[in-house]
Amino acid sequence: MSNSEKQKYAIHAYLTPEAHSAVTWLSEETGASITGLLISVFMDLYIWSESNNDDGTDGLPEFWKERVKFAHRMDSTRRRR
Repeated sequence: MSNSEKQKYAIHAYLTPEAHSAVTWLSEETGASITGLLISVFMDLYIWSESNNDDGTDGLPEFWKERVKFAHRMDSTRRRR
């Protein structure tokens, strides 16, 4: 295994109570760790981006376009507080 395969990065996020409840529920119901769930979701996006890197974000799958819109709304709300 190479160094790049061993390298891990930490992320830190403040979740709303609802988001925390949802991710905890999914983890408990499926037996998958929250880390595993995050990796699976973002590996899917990474694989897509590697094959569509010339499109930029304009070519994002609809699922991700909706997630990005929601994230922008959440960020805007948080900054106004």
